Amino acid sequence: MADEGHDAPRLIRQAVDWLKEWSYASKIIVGGERGPAVKPRDFYEGRQQRYPSIGNSHRLAKVASLACKYASGAHRILDVGCGDGTFAAEIKQTVGDGEVYGIDISDADVALARKRGVDARVADVDSGRLPFEAATFDLVYAGEVIEHLYDPDHLLDEVARLLTPGGVVILDTPNLACLVNRLALLLGYQPFLTDVSLRHNVGKLYSMGSGGSGHIRVFTRRALQQLLRLHDFQILEVAGAPALESAYLSFPFYLRLVDEVLGRFPTVAPVLIVVARRHHGGGVR
Repeated sequence: MADEGHDAPRLIRQAVDWLKEWSYASKIIVGGERGPAVKPRDFYEGRQQRYPSIGNSHRLAKVASLACKYASGAHRILDVGCGDGTFAAEIKQTVGDGEVYGIDISDADVALARKRGVDARVADVDSGRLPFEAATFDLVYAGEVIEHLYDPDHLLDEVARLLTPGGVVILDTPNLACLVNRLALLLGYQPFLTDVSLRHNVGKLYSMGSGGSGHIRVFTRRALQQLLRLHDFQILEVAGAPALESAYLSFPFYLRLVDEVLGRFPTVAPVLIVVARRHHGGGVR
């Protein structure tokens, strides 16, 4: 079968090659063979071998800046989906050196997070209450988690339960309505970072890997804001961020430039970041 990208302009082919290398390097997208039904814990265990930090991720640098702006001096912080604890340990120092906790579905990542000084626990956000008392945290961060959940409402209920009065939540997630996805849909392709299969990455303009990423709930800016308001959160700020992270690979300048420019405009940015507070303070409507 002929290479579909054979006739594409050289820069587009190069960009696609870099994106493919990024997907393999980060292990965010992997393939799967025939077998029994996949359980969430099995799907995510050991899935990601590298985690970004504030120093090599525009997204996390923006999250840290927003945390300082809205939750400076937080005494207790929870990182939902903390991975190996890299960012949780950093955000602890960034907002005031309080206590930092984390939860993750991966046993291996929780063990690594504990070595970094994070009070990390194994938990599945989609099943039952999180292992903390109500009104425990001044800041809850859920980075690229909500798109993986069968029941996002349960996550937001738990965040509301766990936040102290005036506490802040920061969520980030891929933007379904980013400019690249709008163009893909216009051409009849499946939007990037959305999946119809856990085993196969199908329907995309360019396939970056052989399997799905586990994104089952994808949000536009409007949908995420409306859902938060239905859970009695006040929106404090909505920001955008680029998708490409040098933690995984060094990307060509032109690709980084386009990504960074789009990241400045939340409506079309590759990543959405939303800061919200439950019941306290005014917010952007």
